[in-house]
Amino acid sequence: MWTVSFLVNYRGELNSYNSHFWSLCVEVHFYLSIALVVALLGKKGVWLVWPICIAITALRIGTGPAAYYSALDQLRMDELLAGGCVATLYQKSWSDRASVSAPIVGLAALLWFVSSAAFSGWFQFFRPYMTALLMASVLAHANSLIARFLASRAMAYVATISYALYVIHQLTVQGWMNTGSIFDRYLLKRPVSLALTFGAAHFSTFYWEKFWMRAGKLWIESRRKRRLLPVT
Repeated sequence: MWTVSFLVNYRGELNSYNSHFWSLCVEVHFYLSIALVVALLGKKGVWLVWPICIAITALRIGTGPAAYYSALDQLRMDELLAGGCVATLYQKSWSDRASVSAPIVGLAALLWFVSSAAFSGWFQFFRPYMTALLMASVLAHANSLIARFLASRAMAYVATISYALYVIHQLTVQGWMNTGSIFDRYLLKRPVSLALTFGAAHFSTFYWEKFWMRAGKLWIESRRKRRLLPVT
């Protein structure tokens, strides 16, 4: 119940099977919070993502370098809020007017990679902003090779099943699938894990999730129709 209500990160019951669920909890908490802000303050309320994002990063820095990987709660909210910061600035005209070349995207990708590595020390705290920089630089591409690659059928498919990939991937590297030598784990078993992950994610996205989303939409439509019926 704690898991399906997206509160399991407060219970400290995360294990090797569901340890990544903390981010889903924080994601849902963000959606609920930003909806409440907009309901109370209107659309201008979304600009609060900027000061809150910076404040959370400052709080994490104040608690020490180890906090980055140990804080499996709202102290990681700045990773979502940084994307929200880009969203507050983004305009469709970016892809037409911005003079951004592939090398800048490459540099942004390198900075993101370094900020995600344990050896980078304090620079890890800036991963949310390096991720936002990478996102912004990619969005500024219109008819470039990078844009065409990201818009390809293969990448669109990965994007479609990405949520299920994230939820399922931990299950396919447990137990026997994660034992043996480096050769056994990464050259023999890991391809099998990837195949299982993609197969399960495909089924989840196009059959399981699609079924329930369709059922939810039909329920909402039928509810609306009943409300429109004249009272007898």
